[in-house]
Amino acid sequence: MAGHVEDKVMSNVKSCPAYSNMADESTDISNRKHLIFSVMYIDAQSGELRTEYVRDLEIPDGKAETIYKETKDLIETNLSIDNLVAFGSDGCNTMIGSKAGVVTRLKDIKSTLINIHCHNHSPGCKRQFEDIPLFKDVDDTLTHVFKYYHCSAVRTNNLEKIQKPFNETET
Repeated sequence: MAGHVEDKVMSNVKSCPAYSNMADESTDISNRKHLIFSVMYIDAQSGELRTEYVRDLEIPDGKAETIYKETKDLIETNLSIDNLVAFGSDGCNTMIGSKAGVVTRLKDIKSTLINIHCHNHSPGCKRQFEDIPLFKDVDDTLTHVFKYYHCSAVRTNNLEKIQKPFNETET
């Protein structure tokens, strides 16, 4: 089903004159690296600006070379480099480094590419959330839950036991 949804999104993006690609890497609970792609484009039928999730790839590491290779492959295989106008990411050196960062290497292919730094990754974002009591409470709760499990192998093991029935599927 995911392939069908991805194909539909790719088809929509191909029919628009310009799009931006957004990428971020993350580590899941089992300590595996993932590279997540989204696109932003103007829907040809409705004229609305749309942001769509495209793909979540498990990758061996979070190095610039790996992220660049996967990003370039996604663009060249499924989209068009000609219509790519911007690339959004966090501000880490892997993504925006001036020598071998992903954006720098993409600009070697498309010199007019605009780099967009994700607002949610800026240091000021956390301070803004702290001004809203509900967000601060949620952030504090999630931080405490993380620390509770992260600092104890026994607790983590118990959590995995609780999760196991939810991961099993009937055949």
